[in-house]
Amino acid sequence: MGIKKLVSYGLRTLAVVVGLLSLILLAAAVLEGQFEDLTGQAYHGDVVAQTKLGLMYEQGSGVPQDFDQAMKWYRKAAKQGYSEAYIRIGSLYHNGTGVVQDFKEAIQWYRKAADQSDATAQFLVGEAYYLGQGVKQDAVQSLMWYTLAAERGHQEAIKMRDRLIDPPWWNDVVLTREQIVKAQELARHWQPARP
Repeated sequence: MGIKKLVSYGLRTLAVVVGLLSLILLAAAVLEGQFEDLTGQAYHGDVVAQTKLGLMYEQGSGVPQDFDQAMKWYRKAAKQGYSEAYIRIGSLYHNGTGVVQDFKEAIQWYRKAADQSDATAQFLVGEAYYLGQGVKQDAVQSLMWYTLAAERGHQEAIKMRDRLIDPPWWNDVVLTREQIVKAQELARHWQPARP
């Protein structure tokens, strides 16, 4: 390879590297701007901004990972009744992320969101009853919550509901026809909590 080709190759490589660095710096500036915008909105009580800010701190996305800050912002949104914040707090307790793992505490937060008709939270409450995490294992309650979430289009809830109603031979939980009818009746008469 001649000197001209080597220099040309080196310059092209340098141009690519400079281009990539420019993109990284641009992305960092955008993230910083988003962070500043979110922070301002969060301080003014915007629950979506508070929850997004909490998620940034939880994941260390654009900011140093800080579970205390994540919890702080989630709790601010939760105080205003925002279901996604309830789920995020429940998830921290469920997984023991930044807090001591506590299934009972997790289910209390999931339940607040589930009572607002949040399908993801209803699925998570169904899972808790199915697995007996934070609550006594109860297949009827599990099926009720899966049914509610399934009615709202939650795909995993649909699978679990169907698995409980028509279990495969290897399924570890088998409900009687009476239990299935009871769970369906509970789901039919369930009402979301009033604010």
